[in-house]
Amino acid sequence: MRIETERLVLRGLEPNLDIPALHRIGADPRVVRMMMSIPADWTQAQAAEFLERSRWRGGIGFRHAIALRSAPERMIGTVGIGGDPVSTAYFIDPGQWGRGYATEALGAFLSAVMPRFGLGTVEAGHFADNPASGAVLRKVGFEDMGAEVGTSVARDAVAEVRTYRLDLERLRMGKVAVPVRIASARLMLRPVFPGDAADVMAGLNDIGAAGWLAQVPHPYGERDFLDFLEGFARAGETYAIEDAEGFAGVLTCGGDLGYWLARRVQGRGYATEAARAALAARFAAGGGDVVSGYFEGNAASARVLKKLGFVETGRRSVSCRALGEMRAHVDLVLTAEAFARRTGTG
Repeated sequence: MRIETERLVLRGLEPNLDIPALHRIGADPRVVRMMMSIPADWTQAQAAEFLERSRWRGGIGFRHAIALRSAPERMIGTVGIGGDPVSTAYFIDPGQWGRGYATEALGAFLSAVMPRFGLGTVEAGHFADNPASGAVLRKVGFEDMGAEVGTSVARDAVAEVRTYRLDLERLRMGKVAVPVRIASARLMLRPVFPGDAADVMAGLNDIGAAGWLAQVPHPYGERDFLDFLEGFARAGETYAIEDAEGFAGVLTCGGDLGYWLARRVQGRGYATEAARAALAARFAAGGGDVVSGYFEGNAASARVLKKLGFVETGRRSVSCRALGEMRAHVDLVLTAEAFARRTGTG
């Protein structure tokens, strides 16, 4: 079983290719202390035994190598599933951290494996001192189920473990998505990555952008970006917008639509183009109604949302965090049918 995403290949483990990389990554102190069953003095022979036990044989209880599409023979991590109750686990070469590969691999893997084997739920967990793994699990759609105690062979100690669960129904409803790139005539929509921090901070420290958004603080710092990346940004719903010159803004398109654009690209029609592409992808996947809105006085957003087929459902006062005041807000909704009529995609 081979799985491909925009940037990655997930393939069966191969002894002649993967034992050295598996040993090197698994024995790295930054990795091994976050694993439950791998010892701190893991040898290459033990890595070979681990690989043999983990090979794909057509059923549950296997791991796949994670590799870049540009170098499919070079393993950069593994992702797997097995146990009773069924659970998933992964690890990534520390040299590849911070690029969104874990989220991309795990989302693609579970999107393929859960329906194939009729899995209603899959569990996962991470040691409490590994919050980055918690962020990955939440982005893929796992729900935090609480804390328990687990044992790490490498630490030779017990430690707190956060436990998670993912329901197949959420996957079927399109609330779990593989990180995707959506192309339009002039733009590329891609996942937001840690390397976007400087561009996001620059854009949202412009009060001309932040003042039209409800939840964005001002000034906007690195901690605010990390909170957004770890707690809000969800693969397949939150996108960085790029044009030929680079970063152009951010768009979210899950149950609600929101966006902002960098000052250099405003007035080019990018908001309509990016939103139309993201909405088309959502509705094509069977997604339900989308809500949105704008603060009164934001004529540009009003025009964009009207072009897309949104209709007004009411008006209310909403807090604008950047300005520290309540502002009049127009609420809107868009159905798949209205979008198809407005854009000619029906």
